[in-house]
Amino acid sequence: YPEKLLEDLSKKFLKEKTKIYIGHESFPILSGDNLFVYLALHLFHHNFEGSHRYDFLKVIIAKSKIDYGKAADTIVTYKLTNFVYPVLHVLQKYYHINFPHSFLKKIKPTKFIQRFSKNIKYSDILDERGRIGNGIVRFMNVFNFSMAHFYLKPLVFLDREVVQAIFWILILTVNMKMRPVFKKESR
Repeated sequence: YPEKLLEDLSKKFLKEKTKIYIGHESFPILSGDNLFVYLALHLFHHNFEGSHRYDFLKVIIAKSKIDYGKAADTIVTYKLTNFVYPVLHVLQKYYHINFPHSFLKKIKPTKFIQRFSKNIKYSDILDERGRIGNGIVRFMNVFNFSMAHFYLKPLVFLDREVVQAIFWILILTVNMKMRPVFKKESR
């Protein structure tokens, strides 16, 4: 994901923050539509897993006044469609949230991304993996949902950091399989 877009999105979120008051204290938070986009991106970062994250997003959708037109503009402008669209599928399946048709139409990704979104839709949102498993799934999600052209995606395997990560994952995996299993002695 381009660093420039990430910086611009962060500036937009901070510029458009709102204040809420609890007692006599004010707290800055993201506007409803920006919070919706941010939390959907947060779910992408967590491999679309964690029902508590979806529960929180459901509350935000129910209690905030989300301008889906503005949310769609943000998603399209900052090229976030591939990352947000799968979250909407999960929210529709498990939480029966109906989004405006015009919103879904505006952010509709390519057929390729829609196919991967359907796979996410049928995954178990309660599933939690270990650190290595999460890292592998996150890499595959970034690889599959990336906006880079499909013929450029394999070039990521030439990146030094990716090669090192794969090397260490293989070493750790082999070491885990080679460890002896000790049985507890019964007394």
